[in-house]
Amino acid sequence: MNRPIFFFKSWFRAKKKPAEIWSEDQAKLAHSTNRTYTVLVESINEPYCFIDIAKGVVGVGVHDEFLRESLTHAFQEVGPGKLFLTMATHREFDGGSDKVVSGISYLFEQNG
Repeated sequence: MNRPIFFFKSWFRAKKKPAEIWSEDQAKLAHSTNRTYTVLVESINEPYCFIDIAKGVVGVGVHDEFLRESLTHAFQEVGPGKLFLTMATHREFDGGSDKVVSGISYLFEQNG
């Protein structure tokens, strides 16, 4: 399934909105010069997830229906075009609030 994507300078977690919409060309330039940028998937106002891309690191935050970051995945670049999952976090929230009531993180190392 193809989902639309949108490019931004960043995702503002506390306000649950993006900062500074970018064109695809701006994102490509940021990528080629190792500058940080963000990709939103599916919608600008209610994205399914966001992807933060920085030099050597990629973070993926998956949203729930209240735009809370319920799942987080962190990847580290381990070679040209190769990413390794270094951390995964799951959070549960108190009803419709942003208060985290439980969470668990898993850390991964390449050597197992």
